[in-house]
Amino acid sequence: MPNTPIIGDPKYRVLNPSTLEVHHGQGWTRYTKCTADTNPVLDYSTMPAQGDGSHAGNPVSEPDRENLSPASQRDPHRPPCTGVSCEKIRVFLKEHYCGEAPFGNGPDDSCDLRDRRKPSADVKEIADYSCEWNENTGEAHCEQQGQVPSGIRRILVHKLEESGMPAKAPGETLFRVWESARTGWLLTEAYYSHHVGDDIELSEVIAIVDRNARVTILRKLPFKKTDVDVPEVTDWTLLDIADTRGTGELDVILEGDAYEDHWLEVIRMKDGRPKTIFSGLGYYL
Repeated sequence: MPNTPIIGDPKYRVLNPSTLEVHHGQGWTRYTKCTADTNPVLDYSTMPAQGDGSHAGNPVSEPDRENLSPASQRDPHRPPCTGVSCEKIRVFLKEHYCGEAPFGNGPDDSCDLRDRRKPSADVKEIADYSCEWNENTGEAHCEQQGQVPSGIRRILVHKLEESGMPAKAPGETLFRVWESARTGWLLTEAYYSHHVGDDIELSEVIAIVDRNARVTILRKLPFKKTDVDVPEVTDWTLLDIADTRGTGELDVILEGDAYEDHWLEVIRMKDGRPKTIFSGLGYYL
């Protein structure tokens, strides 16, 4: 991780002298200090057998990537980037959305993803939301900004319910609605969350809605309850609408977020159909 004083850094929360949390994507990962001994004696006989699923609240261990076979090392989020178009996209993303590099435990071109809160200047934010951590409640406090068009709200809530979210669900649903005059469509997001003890219920839909109210789903997270500290889900964050290939055409740029794994994706819209034309960069821990 980057050098940081931790105290005062919004990406960190110190809960007590032996416990801190690190912000990743839209969630937090908790780490507990096991010992103050800088050279502890490890008793492997007391440790759970590898693969039995026991992690006692600690982050799930990652496989030893250096010792995996080439076939096992294939990363579904970072396939090989071949061709001129892919390389143009990679260079564009690295320039505009990457911070420190290399970063984390990823490949040599891994990078910290910048905290980019605003899309490009020619993208109009009709509705958006922001979240800040509340130390008193121990939860994120989110505020909806802008006015979500009623028709768009109905469409997105319906799509969440199609993905399993109960009608009149007790949690909070937040919306993003972005518009670029050059595209002729709206880029939209609905994100539902609800804390239930040590778990969290989540659901998400990212969709294109054109002028005729036709909906094209780009990404969705079906309704699921999962551990709040080690979520077994993948969600996405809208980053931008931009010309990533230098062709004058605009693409959708997303950040994919899984547990301790974060990457960028680019989606091209052609003839009303989406196609993922890039997935990569970012980092994993």
